[in-house]
Order: sequence, then structure tokens, then C-alpha cells
Amino acid sequence: MAVAGSMWIYARERYKLKLAPAPGVRTFGELVAQGVRVTRAVEVPGGAGAVCVFGDLGQVAWTLPSGPPAYRFDAAGRLLDFTYDVGDSTLFQVQYKVWTGTAIPLADLPARFAAHAP
Repeated sequence: MAVAGSMWIYARERYKLKLAPAPGVRTFGELVAQGVRVTRAVEVPGGAGAVCVFGDLGQVAWTLPSGPPAYRFDAAGRLLDFTYDVGDSTLFQVQYKVWTGTAIPLADLPARFAAHAP
């Protein structure tokens, strides 16, 4: 039983590494280039154009998260914040209000971010 538990913890941590922005990743384009799979995006209410992008929960569903990974970007596509599990993040749910955001097609994000780039 202890071996199975250790293997589960090892596998969970390994998958987390695939979801977290790699050191040096600072933009949406870099996150996608890293290979992080994203499923949908919302404009965060009151966030001055901030966008929350949700990761693919299917990759980690076996770890029993309460929500998908989430990545918060400013209007220019710069990474501001990240959580492995939006369902466990009061910050993402209450302060950023990601569940009440306005949906944005993923295909529109590169042009949207480029329009606000410095």
C-alpha cells in the first residue's frame, strides 16, 4: 500500500511539472510553446483586460482536482499568476472571479494580446 501511495504522489508531482509554467515563461505564447494544453479562456471582470486561461483537466483528472489549472494574463499576454487547481484557489475564484468572466475564443488570444503589447 505504501508503494502504491508513493507512486501516486510521484506521478502527481510529475504531471504538475507539465502544467506549471517553466522557469522563464512570461507570456501566453511561451506557455503554449512549452506544450501546456489549454481548453478555454475568459476575460476577468474588472481586470483591465486581464484574461484567465484554463488548462486541460483531462491530463490530471486521475489526481482528483476540484478544478482545472488556470493561468492569469494581463491584456498584453504577460503571465501574472498561476494555480494548479482553480477549484482550490480562493484567489482565482473570489478576487479574480474567473467563473464569471466573459468567454473568449482561444484562437482570438494571440491577436488580442498583440493589440495590447507595448
